[in-house]
Amino acid sequence: MAGNLTEKEIIELKDAFAILDKNNDGFIKKAEVKDILISSGKDGSNEEVKRVIAEFDTDGDGMINFAEFLNVMAKNYTNSAMESGGSLQHMFKIFDRDNDGFITRSEMKRALDEMDGGPVPHSEVEGMIKEADQDDDGKVSFSEFEAVMKKKYPKQYC
Repeated sequence: MAGNLTEKEIIELKDAFAILDKNNDGFIKKAEVKDILISSGKDGSNEEVKRVIAEFDTDGDGMINFAEFLNVMAKNYTNSAMESGGSLQHMFKIFDRDNDGFITRSEMKRALDEMDGGPVPHSEVEGMIKEADQDDDGKVSFSEFEAVMKKKYPKQYC
């Protein structure tokens, strides 16, 4: 499963593991899990600590080593990538004010003006519509929106 991660993501996860492994022994133990839960405002009960460890601990030793940590985190990265389609739909709906399945120039301008806190130049809106509008109908469908977002931001939406 860790094979789905980029080298950069693995390095970031190794750094995160090192921070969580407070005594630098190569394992995240019950006391460290409890500290993590409490410091993040979550329930630090023994039951919750056991649940978290059980989620990660595949060899049954009661501790989380880096390989176990990496495998669970890789699943989370994969699930986040799969869920990004849902976030694209949500983002699309922010622009599609009349819910007709298309983003028009006026809808794009209005949404961008609100996000930017001021008027966005018509030329910028026109450029965005032109970039995404693959069938030249003057508006952007969800599939066109999705295609341009995946092209511009492949790490987030592919």
